[in-house]
Amino acid sequence: RLSIGLDKLALRFESIGENCEFGLVQRSFDAEPLGLLRFSSTFLRNLIRGLDTEFAGIGEPDDIDPRLQGGPPREYMIHEAKFGLVYHSFVYEGQRSIWLMREQESARLKFLQRKFLEELKLAEKIFVYKREATAELDEILPLYLALRRHGPNTLLWVVPAPPNVTPGTVEVLMPGLLKGYIDRFAPDADAHDFSRDGWARVCTNALLLQSVCQAIL
Repeated sequence: RLSIGLDKLALRFESIGENCEFGLVQRSFDAEPLGLLRFSSTFLRNLIRGLDTEFAGIGEPDDIDPRLQGGPPREYMIHEAKFGLVYHSFVYEGQRSIWLMREQESARLKFLQRKFLEELKLAEKIFVYKREATAELDEILPLYLALRRHGPNTLLWVVPAPPNVTPGTVEVLMPGLLKGYIDRFAPDADAHDFSRDGWARVCTNALLLQSVCQAIL
């Protein structure tokens, strides 16, 4: 049984996709970690390419396209060309110029790239990848292997729980690869409508399993 608060629990994890949901979950747990991919969406193939190349060249100003979207108020969504990242800036129309947004995001991405590579080398966090669409293990294995090339990292692959699996269950597929089952993900129309309790159960069980596995090894 874990005896840490949700804020500290959330800091043991780092989101690497598929979208911003887990970053918002961390915020609801009063945790605001800095993460390269915390609020990002990208295709799995681009994520694996980023891991394999250490996200080399990310943050070039010409690759950054801030676009006003959604609202009101409209938010600057950042479209990054080299690795196909699309992510929230939480900066809204009228607060900054596009030029300033581009310059600030360039510096921010380069800083977060360095931090992300340090986290991969330390191999202390559990990297979370949620997948709404049905995926087979052979689709996730390249992501797992890309993480493991940087060190003994742990990947938590989270999927919706099928009828025969209790939500919150986490299983060990192989050393450093966990599969978690959640009751539901947030709908596309409202990323804030996530299952807070569901995520708390999955994260708690994943951290417990990681601790047991490390103790055995």
